[in-house]
Amino acid sequence: MKLSWQYLAGFFDGEGCLYISRQKGKKKNPYYTPRVVIANTNEEVIGLIEKSFHGSTAREGFEIRPGRRRPWYVEIYRRDRIKKFLKGIYPYSIVKKKQIELMFEFIKHLDKSKSGKPVADEIIVWREKQVQKLKDLKKEK
Repeated sequence: MKLSWQYLAGFFDGEGCLYISRQKGKKKNPYYTPRVVIANTNEEVIGLIEKSFHGSTAREGFEIRPGRRRPWYVEIYRRDRIKKFLKGIYPYSIVKKKQIELMFEFIKHLDKSKSGKPVADEIIVWREKQVQKLKDLKKEK
């Protein structure tokens, strides 16, 4: 079974999350990794997304409220796969369109950067602002 972009966009708008992981680098600079995470209790749909975008799935690691079923999670973490996923769902997304636009801008910025090379302080400041903008967009109603 193949999932349509329209279905994926709606599913992602309701069940998905975009975030930028920030980790301390071995040297001075932190490094930033875009992430797409989708959670749902339907293992079949999560498995289809995992296969289609070569993500990784998990079922553990998150606290579950009493009486709730434990969800499945799929995470897409390679930039090329994230770009493919977001380009496909973008025309159909309603709820997370601004977040997707911000992520496109962030990934474009990272693609231009030299991996593993020290970056100027103003670049780190810009990246931190993008992380905060993404957090702020999630709070919008």
